[in-house]
Amino acid sequence: MVITVVPWPEAQARANELIAAIEVWGKAVQKVRHASGFMRAEREFNRIGNKQSDLLDRIAEIDEKSLQGLLVKACAVKLIHADEDLIEFGQCTDDVLAASVLNNLLAMAAVDTGIHA
Repeated sequence: MVITVVPWPEAQARANELIAAIEVWGKAVQKVRHASGFMRAEREFNRIGNKQSDLLDRIAEIDEKSLQGLLVKACAVKLIHADEDLIEFGQCTDDVLAASVLNNLLAMAAVDTGIHA
């Protein structure tokens, strides 16, 4: 014996109505996003973000041995955290220690060179 469960016709009709309304709403949202330039701005934002990410990846791959080179890497991190007074990562010991080293290095560079990263 096989039992098949199907929704009541009224319930299925209401579900179809809701799905159609959501599709109409979605198309209207897309139309507004396109007309307002949001989609173009979003694409440009993503393009620039990808470029920044690629550059930071290239900086991270450099096996730096000089203090000046380490400062460049620290400044790159500071750019990512530009809206923060101090760089903060997660709560793990290595994150806290890494943030401390970067903040101290940037502070030393500011004192030595007068450059505020």
